[in-house]
Amino acid sequence: MHPDPTREPPIDHALDHYMEEQALACAAAKAGSDHERAAIERLRRLREALMTKRADHLAEVTAKRHARGEIYSDARVAAINSMGPSKDELDHNVKLCFEGQPDAFGILKSYAMTSFGYALVSQRNLLSHTPDDILARAHEMLKAEEAFATEWLDAIGDPEFSREVRQSQRDTIAMFRTASSGMFLVTEPACPLTEDIDAKALGRAWNKLDSLSRELGVKQLSAFIGIAGQSFSDSSTVDELLPTIESLAHALKETQLKIPSKGVVRTSLEGIRAALVWLRPRKGRAHFEVDL
Repeated sequence: MHPDPTREPPIDHALDHYMEEQALACAAAKAGSDHERAAIERLRRLREALMTKRADHLAEVTAKRHARGEIYSDARVAAINSMGPSKDELDHNVKLCFEGQPDAFGILKSYAMTSFGYALVSQRNLLSHTPDDILARAHEMLKAEEAFATEWLDAIGDPEFSREVRQSQRDTIAMFRTASSGMFLVTEPACPLTEDIDAKALGRAWNKLDSLSRELGVKQLSAFIGIAGQSFSDSSTVDELLPTIESLAHALKETQLKIPSKGVVRTSLEGIRAALVWLRPRKGRAHFEVDL
């Protein structure tokens, strides 16, 4: 018999977003111009709205878990509450990460690099383990988190730093992906030719295609991985992506390299090439999204 859900001890979430809060507080204290103060204040207001969404999402997730009969015991809740860092440990991290930064935007960068790379992408990876009754809501919450991360990077206003964060995200996605992960070509404007590209076959062959790209002296396919929902201004141009696709398609035709579903993969690469040719006069952009 399950315990009464009203008896489940509270899980302590008080420190879940403490580093984010302290990053903004430390940045505000070091703001040296009206521009910096305005940018940080805008982020603070956006965070307030996001915190409300986070609280509502957490309450809904907990209610749905209880409705499924998943009621945590006192011991399990105590174990969960003991797993996270203490406030003293977090305050030590605040001093280590933020107090030595030269200016307000240096603090924002420090937080962004640690929180918008691995940590944010790992949330998307967890969607595959989310129960169906909360999955749509979890997708909405992730979109809100990703939008806030974009606002944070925009507030910093450093395109080169934003590219570094995006590369960290791409590296993390590449780490999480498996041979069963589909690799989908996403274009702007939307290209009808992408519908015939076998994303699953590309995913199974992806690691070998990356290795072949290195041998051919062209950019790896993984260099063109994007983040779901990212701005297409961060995607690749046709002229950036096409040399890799053409080199791989030619190599698969001319070499004896063994890869899973070689014929299907070669057909998919030719399909990608056709889509890129379609995009060129439309000044389009493209990237690959991973079905995590």
